[in-house]
Amino acid sequence: ICIATAFYLTTNYTSIKPIAGMVEAQKQTSKEGDKYIRYLAGDYFLTEFSPKDINRVLGNGVPYVDFSYYGKHVWALNDHYGYYLEDLGIISIYALYGIPGVLGYLLIWIRSFTISLPPEYQYAKYYLWFLLMTGLTTSNLYYPYYLISTVLALYVFQMVYEYTEQVNRITRAYRAYTPLPLAESQV
Repeated sequence: ICIATAFYLTTNYTSIKPIAGMVEAQKQTSKEGDKYIRYLAGDYFLTEFSPKDINRVLGNGVPYVDFSYYGKHVWALNDHYGYYLEDLGIISIYALYGIPGVLGYLLIWIRSFTISLPPEYQYAKYYLWFLLMTGLTTSNLYYPYYLISTVLALYVFQMVYEYTEQVNRITRAYRAYTPLPLAESQV
């Protein structure tokens, strides 16, 4: 049933209005090139958004829209230019948290590829890979509802890593221990 549905959708996608609309929107945005709104917003948040050099390194922080000048500035960018941090993924991490935030996420993703997990914990690795794939254009890297599950996935990684290290230490200590031979008189 699933294969038949997938085949039908791929061959008849133009007759399904939501899919046809998405295809048309994709064609339109691909023609825009340098005028594409996400490209323009990304360029702005990478080059012009941070007012000082220290902000380019450490980030600008999370805007508090209701009361702060900074929050009102970000809101004005949304309203007047259509520049939304939520659409930029890792670029928004840079704009909000700076180079340390980007390095932190890169380290998490690299570790998710290099640390091996038992089969019963593979879901944590797949979740981090999901964040990697979708984090280029969405706000799920820092959205509060995703942060809870991200922290839990990192907790699973940490606990498995610590357990593995403890087992390896005990194994090394056991292998290194060789009892001294008994003297003839003690036998």
